[in-house]
Amino acid sequence: MKQDNHEILTWIQSLRGLAALSVVFVHARFILPESWAGVKSALLPAAMGVDLFFVLSGFIMMLTTRHSEGTRRYAASFLVKRWARIWPLYLVVCVLTLICAPPRSDGNAFLTFVQGLFLYPVGIQASPFYLVMPVAVAWTLIYEAYFYVVFGVSLLFGKWRWAALGAWFATTLIAIPYFTGRFSFEAMDARPLYSFAFANIATNPLIWDFVFGLIVGWVYLSRIRFANVQALWLAVAFSATIVVWACITGVATTHGPNGWGWPLFALVLSLALLSKTTDIPVPRWTVWLGGISYSLYLIHVLSFQVSRQVISLVGMGSSEQVMLGHFLLDPMVAIIFAWLLYRFVEQPLSLTTRRKGLALLDSSYLKRKRHQAESPAHSQ
Repeated sequence: MKQDNHEILTWIQSLRGLAALSVVFVHARFILPESWAGVKSALLPAAMGVDLFFVLSGFIMMLTTRHSEGTRRYAASFLVKRWARIWPLYLVVCVLTLICAPPRSDGNAFLTFVQGLFLYPVGIQASPFYLVMPVAVAWTLIYEAYFYVVFGVSLLFGKWRWAALGAWFATTLIAIPYFTGRFSFEAMDARPLYSFAFANIATNPLIWDFVFGLIVGWVYLSRIRFANVQALWLAVAFSATIVVWACITGVATTHGPNGWGWPLFALVLSLALLSKTTDIPVPRWTVWLGGISYSLYLIHVLSFQVSRQVISLVGMGSSEQVMLGHFLLDPMVAIIFAWLLYRFVEQPLSLTTRRKGLALLDSSYLKRKRHQAESPAHSQ
């Protein structure tokens, strides 16, 4: 069985790039004139990039922690690495958004901004699913951060980690919704049910996307393997067809397990099984795009606003031709912005935060060990 991380991450990174690009186009479509309503409607399924991100996230967490030591230090280092991966860049984009596109001011604007800045679910009453965040697309980071915390805590259970994680998800996604009479797979229909904001995140069916990714990761790391490459390619083609069919027919029209989640689960699972037997060729540009996917995801809406403000200042108007030009050029501008952000902000800032966070963690660990060694109880 193939266990080379580079080969694994190549096709995963490619999917991440395509997921980010699909989200860019689903937001770019809003600039199209009303006469292009059919195109705008056809592009709506591109929002499935969010579900794909979540499935891949669960898969990647399974792979990267397969050698977990089950110690507090390992769990803490896992959370430090995850925090360093998502928060520093998010902070920068929040500040840029505040400068370039300040929100409407009201009595709670500052408090809302600070809460959102630290990934606290804001606006759970006003917008139970999308929330209210300093950066509009950052609502997904709330779900991502919640999953990381739960997954990180499960690492403390050592060999029982999967039992603990399974018990937690069985409780929050099945038992609590069932016994409160609210069990559903409709992620976007979630209503604010509990006073504690994170309880609404924990019980939202959207979390099933991460569970799907964990299942794919378990299958990949298991002994399950099929030698018939042709049959595996057919499985990939079939699952990809199911994704397209579900979108065209309207079977899948929204986020979550009974929306785009289940066909994407099937697609990623078939690709994972295929990758255990043979290399999956992917376009190099999609792998490159996967590298900058997080920057692209966070900055693209702001880049749209900036580019449109520039065009407006130039005085080009808002004719149908100009709108179409925006639709075609805005994604390109977003990719350029994302590359610059990734190269000069995300990479150095994330690495520095990670290095300092782990150094602080190691320092704390060494002090605790030294204190234990010097304590009277230990010396006796």
